[in-house]
Amino acid sequence: MKANVPTFSPRALTNRIAEGYVRIIDVRTPAEFRRKRIPDSENIPLDKLDSDILAQLKSSANGTLFCLTCQSGIRSEHAAVKLRKAGIDNVYRLTGGLDNWTHENLSIVGKDGGIPVDHQVRIAIGILILAGTLVCFLTKDFRWLAAPAFFGAGLVFSGLTGFCGLARILALMPWNR
Repeated sequence: MKANVPTFSPRALTNRIAEGYVRIIDVRTPAEFRRKRIPDSENIPLDKLDSDILAQLKSSANGTLFCLTCQSGIRSEHAAVKLRKAGIDNVYRLTGGLDNWTHENLSIVGKDGGIPVDHQVRIAIGILILAGTLVCFLTKDFRWLAAPAFFGAGLVFSGLTGFCGLARILALMPWNR
C-alpha cells in the first residue's frame, strides 16, 4: 500500500503553518488526539474517513494543502491513499508523524494521561504470551504454546505490513474513544 505522497519534515510543516497554507489532519484515535497533538490540527480518525468525509474534504480543498499525521507515519500513509483515490491531490504527510514532531521539540498541545494504543498492544501481547507459556509450564500441556506462537506470528505480520489487528480492536474500546 505504498503511496507516492510527498512529505513535509517537521520544520517544513512549521513554515507552512506560519504561512497559513496548510490544513493538518490527525488520523489517530480521538483518545490519542486528546493526549498530544500538533496545535491547530483537527482529528479525523482513519476509520472515519468514509465517502461522506472524503467528499467534504474534497469540496473544501480550494487549493488548500492537506498534511496528514499520525503517531509514526503508517496510518497517515493509509489515509493519504484514501484521499488520493477520492481525487484530492494536495495531500502531504508529516515525515515520521508525531514521534518525529516531538523529537524535534516542536510545540504540542493536549493533556497527558492514559496509555497509548501501541503501548496497550505490547502490554496485551506480553501478558498473553506470558500466560500461555506459564500455563504450558504448569500443566505440561504443549498445546498452550499455540497462544504465544499465534501472538508472535501476529507481531511479525504487523512488523512486515504495518497493519495490527489488535491495535484496531483496542482503538475501538471505550477508554480509547
